[in-house]
Amino acid sequence: MLERIAGVELWDGERVRGPVELRLRAVGADAVVDAVEPAPTARCAAIPGLIDTHVHLIGQSTGAAVDFLTWPLVTRPEERVLHGLANARAALAGGVTTLRDLAADDMQFSLRRALDAGVVPGPRLLAYGMVGMTAGHADLVTPAAIANRPPVADGPDECRRLVRHWARAGADGIKIATSGGVLSVGDRAAWRNHTRRRSGRSSTRRTRSGCGSRRTRIRRRASASPSSRVSTRSSTAH
Repeated sequence: MLERIAGVELWDGERVRGPVELRLRAVGADAVVDAVEPAPTARCAAIPGLIDTHVHLIGQSTGAAVDFLTWPLVTRPEERVLHGLANARAALAGGVTTLRDLAADDMQFSLRRALDAGVVPGPRLLAYGMVGMTAGHADLVTPAAIANRPPVADGPDECRRLVRHWARAGADGIKIATSGGVLSVGDRAAWRNHTRRRSGRSSTRRTRSGCGSRRTRIRRRASASPSSRVSTRSSTAH
């Protein structure tokens, strides 16, 4: 089915196309531009979809005042994934058509599969599993008194095992917490977590082996060095 949107000031990602009429065609859960024709005037604007490369979708979505550390501990997973969907759709309404969640588990993997299949409308989602050490950035987001904790990995063999766990679960990629963070309690962004040997073993083993048809990418979290902050500075905020 073809849909027309007239009077659009279009920027196609490279240049301004001026007032146009867009003809859109549905392809699965997406809509693609089938034709662009000149128009006399514009009443709105269109740009390519935006991409947010560092999000954490599973958070309280209603704006209620909650503590971000304790809310996941007192909220059922089934409810949290609905908040994640609400956050994803809010991003889409703001023009963000692709999101990358950098601390994903089964909730985000399930949400991504539902979005990919068109079960619910929403943006494209990439879900990355986290590899972090005991008492490191990935671990200290959960309060110390909580016994049921997200998985951690200490040493090269455990890093490989956790990467394989996330690959089997359906992760699009792996985030390695090589330093402390801002939102984790009790550490500092300048503190080293994994060594080069550990993070290197994680990335080398995964990229050699593969797991099924889904290729898993490796992303190291920025350390405190100036060059790392420049190249991946978005990751130092979480």
